[in-house]
Amino acid sequence: MLQFDTIIIGAGISGLYQLHKCRDELNLKTLVIEEGSDIGGTWYWNRYPGARCDSESHTYGYTFSKILSLSILVKSKTDLLGKLNVCPPGVFFISFFIFS
Repeated sequence: MLQFDTIIIGAGISGLYQLHKCRDELNLKTLVIEEGSDIGGTWYWNRYPGARCDSESHTYGYTFSKILSLSILVKSKTDLLGKLNVCPPGVFFISFFIFS
């Protein structure tokens, strides 16, 4: 039987940040459950052409990783998902996720 200290629902921007905080900073055994078949949350589900972030991109950046920090004000869906999918080793281990 699997046992976890914390379970996070959703692998969107916030869920991934919570994974980092719980697992890496608090040393909790953490699981992320995501309905989709990949990470990204809203950015995974929004499939319409030209989908873009209408907030300054620092809202979607992570200060714990230079690779995952975003440097321009407005990003496209492709740019945002691309950042999440080129994570350095150890940032988001896929074994910590359950996808549908």
